[in-house]
Amino acid sequence: MWTLFLKNWKALAIVAGALFVMWLWGEYKYFRLESIRQTENNNSQRKFDSLHYAEQVLSKDEINDYLEYQNKDLRDKIKADGIDKDRLMSIISNNYKYANQDSKSYDMSPLIQAINEKREMSQPRKDTTKCMTVEGNVEFKDNKLTVNVTNREFHNKSDGIVYWQRREWKLLWFKTRLFGRKEFTAKQYDECGQSEVMKIEKKK
Repeated sequence: MWTLFLKNWKALAIVAGALFVMWLWGEYKYFRLESIRQTENNNSQRKFDSLHYAEQVLSKDEINDYLEYQNKDLRDKIKADGIDKDRLMSIISNNYKYANQDSKSYDMSPLIQAINEKREMSQPRKDTTKCMTVEGNVEFKDNKLTVNVTNREFHNKSDGIVYWQRREWKLLWFKTRLFGRKEFTAKQYDECGQSEVMKIEKKK
């Protein structure tokens, strides 16, 4: 056996060396792809404040961390529905923000007159904007003045697009996109307020 090894040690060394090089190449490719993925995730997150849209490619463990520390509400809903977190392939999270600071005035004279006359009265109220409808009434009954809200509705149409454009670069003292590198970007259109979209894909 030892004699056979001595006769073929060169061939064995070549095979071992080839396997080692293949292993190193595989490790290099893995870490290179991981570096690209992390860079793209960081760039997308950095642009999130201005674009209100981000895409992330996360590993299984990173998705678990996202659900545990950043979106516990979704984690609890998935758990309540009996869905295995490990089977998630993608998550699209929309966050809508809407505030209306327009002031409105209502004539409450009929209700005040009813209070002075100590008779019961209910005066309906409806506040409607393009985005929100709030309905109810102001009621005087049993010497109590009550504001009742009976209906709330929120309406919003949101459209998102992903498109490519040329990256801006500096030519002498001018900024131009001519011949710039192609890059993908996104834009979100909202009829009401502002929405933020986070798209998470599971790393293959």
